[in-house]
Amino acid sequence: MKKTSFLLLILAVQVCLSCSASNNKKGSQTDDFKIEKTVCDLGTVYTDSAKRSFVLNIENTGDTVIIVRNIRTDCSCTKAEMSGKVIRPHGKAYLNVNIDLGEFVPSPITKKIGIYIMNRKEPVIIDIKGLLQHRR
Repeated sequence: MKKTSFLLLILAVQVCLSCSASNNKKGSQTDDFKIEKTVCDLGTVYTDSAKRSFVLNIENTGDTVIIVRNIRTDCSCTKAEMSGKVIRPHGKAYLNVNIDLGEFVPSPITKKIGIYIMNRKEPVIIDIKGLLQHRR
């Protein structure tokens, strides 16, 4: 009887842990919110031309509306704007990103953008990386 109770307890804990892990998607993409890239590699960026811009395609592949509550960047050098805060089912939006690294010391760079979606605990994270150098 004790062995059976112990095995049932272990099984219940495993089920709870797997449910919890599937409901706590961190960062990157979720089932119905798809981003073209979640890691953007700028490559080598030279200090004399340190401004970069790019657009990321976003798609709602689900059957419910997605509402973007907020978009945050980890640095004032990075600006991110969405084409719309409401993405209809099977609809698309665009994230326009502008980054100006002109005031930074040459070094490897990493920047982050967080997209906060209504009714989601964690933001979708976009990582931007590159290498800032002086031109030789």
